[in-house]
Amino acid sequence: MYECYKLLPHENYVYFADYDNMPYGDKDATQLRESIRGKLSWLIKEYKPCVVVLACNTATSLVIGHMRELYPDIIFVGTEPALIPAIRQGGKTLLLATNNTIDNSRLYKLVSKYFNIHAYSPPEFASFVEQNINNTKEITDYLQTDFAQYIGQYDNVVLGCTHYVLCAKQIASVLQARVYDGNNGIARRLESLLDLFGLHSNDGGIRFVNKGQMYTKLTNIFVEMSRRL
Repeated sequence: MYECYKLLPHENYVYFADYDNMPYGDKDATQLRESIRGKLSWLIKEYKPCVVVLACNTATSLVIGHMRELYPDIIFVGTEPALIPAIRQGGKTLLLATNNTIDNSRLYKLVSKYFNIHAYSPPEFASFVEQNINNTKEITDYLQTDFAQYIGQYDNVVLGCTHYVLCAKQIASVLQARVYDGNNGIARRLESLLDLFGLHSNDGGIRFVNKGQMYTKLTNIFVEMSRRL
């Protein structure tokens, strides 16, 4: 969301965070798939978007194909781990992602056959990041302990969960590696599709459908960004 808003501040956004099920990564895939489909269908009926961005690796891997079939007139933009930019840099790559993303990502299954990539699913890390988003020391201490075996062992670290992006700087510092995420790529893909189909909006704004513990932090970020634009 941050990168989309930064690149396209005049678009009209509806932001929905699935606080009932977050984080997705370690939940039963079958039940999660049905839940995500149901909530997306409700959002589409309620807000009638022209583009839906699935800003989650797990959600993308589980439902994007089905949603495209179900709603052929809506453009769906998915999230995949930014493995290609990391591979282009060479060296060893560590993919940090949830179990569901690792098990269901088509891109990971493809490139891991040919390149030096190791995948690791940190237990409950997404939940930990969410609970300690304003506590840099807690996150750094967690990384130094739970990621100890990976410190200095990889050239590239790919963040395959949008929660992990919130502490990208700490991950880069502790693991002593270049860090990649797909957020900017999602924003640029959204821009290209809006250009292609003439779907740009000029009224702008962000509507938060529901509010959870990340709400205040997100609104503060967007308010500050608006002042700079």
